[in-house]
Amino acid sequence: FFFLMIRRPPRSTQSRSSAASDVYKRQVSTQSTWGEPEAATHEEKPAEIPIVEEAAPVQEKIEIVTTAPVQQVVVTEPELMKEGDAVIVYEEVSRMDLIRLKLGAQLSNKYGTFRHEDFIGRPFGSKITSKNGRGFIYALKPTATLITASIPHRTQILYDGDIATILLQLDVQPGATVLESGTGSGSLSFGIASAVGTKGKLVTYEFNKERAEKARELFALLGLSQVSVVWRDACSVGFRPSPEEAKRAEEGEFELPDRVDAVFLDLPKPWEALPHARAVIRAGGRVCCFSPCIEQVQRNVEKLEELGFREVRTFEVLLRHLEKKTKIWRSLDHYESKLLSKRRRPDEPQTQAPSDIVKAIHVSQGPVVGRGHTGYLTFGRLQF
Repeated sequence: FFFLMIRRPPRSTQSRSSAASDVYKRQVSTQSTWGEPEAATHEEKPAEIPIVEEAAPVQEKIEIVTTAPVQQVVVTEPELMKEGDAVIVYEEVSRMDLIRLKLGAQLSNKYGTFRHEDFIGRPFGSKITSKNGRGFIYALKPTATLITASIPHRTQILYDGDIATILLQLDVQPGATVLESGTGSGSLSFGIASAVGTKGKLVTYEFNKERAEKARELFALLGLSQVSVVWRDACSVGFRPSPEEAKRAEEGEFELPDRVDAVFLDLPKPWEALPHARAVIRAGGRVCCFSPCIEQVQRNVEKLEELGFREVRTFEVLLRHLEKKTKIWRSLDHYESKLLSKRRRPDEPQTQAPSDIVKAIHVSQGPVVGRGHTGYLTFGRLQF
């Protein structure tokens, strides 16, 4: 149904003024002249009509309120563990292990025995209880920090502070191509691979054949398809592909780039590999040399400046972890009372009992044995 509403327009100002003029004329005609007596008449005087001005129509004030569009919150389902996944088993701060889930397998530690079937189908971060129900562990997804703390240390590894500084100073970002010489245990390799992402590339060189094979197994376990491990001595051979590697690259087994964005050298004599790095790095690219001794740093700086690298800088990263500790705090009155009681003579009566005000407080405390010097990081940028 449709309803039609008709609103009568307000009377105009001209109609109101004419009506008021007519009323005024009628009033004047009934009155006598000023000073003359009013003539007697039996006619009734017309009633005075009050002039009422019509109120102006009220204009309603309309306030327009604009609200921002409501963004829909998308809740993603947690990633579930499945057979073949790499999982970090978190037992305690100083004890973590990297395992691969397999049906029928078990994990035994001091907290009990844990079946891999109890991991599969549950989200990462779950609390897993042992078979006897007394102990428990946490199943975590591998990250660069957890990998560094859990992988076997076949060589001296780099820790969080050094890895973060290297990634920042080398400007490693998604899609970048990086060369690494000195794979070692693979802690830095995992950090670089995570930074470049699946669209980037990391080619890491290791002169020890056994460590190179272990690194391939580790990266395959972690699912890092963007990492290629090459068994080679980069100081003597360099980074250019050999005829055999070029043939394998043509067959699509792996890819060796012509120009790279950054080069990292963790070698006993990095200055011997710097000319080979100079041949493959692009203009404006950066190089980093890790050396534990200051004499090595001196040789590296001289070689970098000789090869045309600029902005040569050396850093030493000292990382100190702080942990929350709970300590018992006692008031000074307690110790003062104990001191006075010790000085009191045997025949002197005790006037006041020692007050014992005990309170638990939380403090930040560093480790008793902390990591000190790890090495020097020397950076340089190839001039455009």
